[in-house]
Amino acid sequence: MSARRFAQKYPLDPYTALPPAEWTIDRMRKVKYALAGTVDQVKREIEALQKIGGDGDLEWFGWFFDQGFMSWEEEERQIELFAKHIIPAFR
Repeated sequence: MSARRFAQKYPLDPYTALPPAEWTIDRMRKVKYALAGTVDQVKREIEALQKIGGDGDLEWFGWFFDQGFMSWEEEERQIELFAKHIIPAFR
């Protein structure tokens, strides 16, 4: 959807929120609100974010868990993958 069409469908005045049916991982990844995928995909996305500032330093990084949509075991696995494979690549 073009920016113009998006602005018409979801105007800021009056504010029209994006409906939950459109809260998709693909949409969140496209606008860099969420990083998701394999370890290599997430590394590439973080590398791309580093280039936005020009000097290679991320100003902030937030980790938001799935808010109850995954099992605790899956969350633990994700934290472990992030700690073992992603954080060391950016030290």
